[in-house]
Amino acid sequence: MSIASTIVDQLGGHGRLRAMVGADYFLELSSGVSFTFKNRHASKGSHVTVSLRSDDTYDMDFYRITGALVKRYEGVYADRLVEIFEAQTGLYLRL
Repeated sequence: MSIASTIVDQLGGHGRLRAMVGADYFLELSSGVSFTFKNRHASKGSHVTVSLRSDDTYDMDFYRITGALVKRYEGVYADRLVEIFEAQTGLYLRL
């Protein structure tokens, strides 16, 4: 299983991401995954990149559609990925 697949599964899977936040354009990176999502609040981001670090934690970078960095989270544990995504974007991945 690739790193990108593992991260997507930890966020709830492709189907849930598409259904809950309109995630699209998934891109597998060498150490992570990147995808866009629909968000009316551009100031909170509409694109995220999640990268695995050497200490088995993740970096999460949220961007505007223009490519400007909105917020960076470093050293995020896998069990906090959903929590941080929801807090940053205001969108929910679970009902």
